[in-house]
Amino acid sequence: MDFNLEKVQFHWSTRTRESLGWFKTLMEEILEQDEQNLLECHNYLTSAKLGTGGELFNLARSKVQEKTGEDTVSGLSLTTAHAKQVETHLTRPNFDKVFKDAAEKNPGEKIGVFFCGPPVIRGMLDKLCRKYNNKKNNPWGSRFKLHAENF
Repeated sequence: MDFNLEKVQFHWSTRTRESLGWFKTLMEEILEQDEQNLLECHNYLTSAKLGTGGELFNLARSKVQEKTGEDTVSGLSLTTAHAKQVETHLTRPNFDKVFKDAAEKNPGEKIGVFFCGPPVIRGMLDKLCRKYNNKKNNPWGSRFKLHAENF
């Protein structure tokens, strides 16, 4: 299969902070080798409940990351060059927004969606691929193709 890889968005969603560490070493190694900034990592800690203090917590977390070079939630060590490539969200992913943003930023392009996880999320991603392959929802003409494994 021939294709021109321009960007990779890795979305990791989990309920526990400890699970974010499963790929820590691998992700740090990949980021260090990513000289062209092709990789974007989005970690989602779905069990986090910030309430009204969320803005203050995120500001403090950002300042700690600037000083220590480490994402305090995921534990990833980030050099200044890679700090913008990793974002940890304390919520569930909004995949509708992820698809819309990808379509808008990549007009007319083929976008591969690679997934490994539970069938319910696969169904949701399949539905979003179909939604954004419809010209009514995607005037940019991008095309999404789902490649999935279930566990």
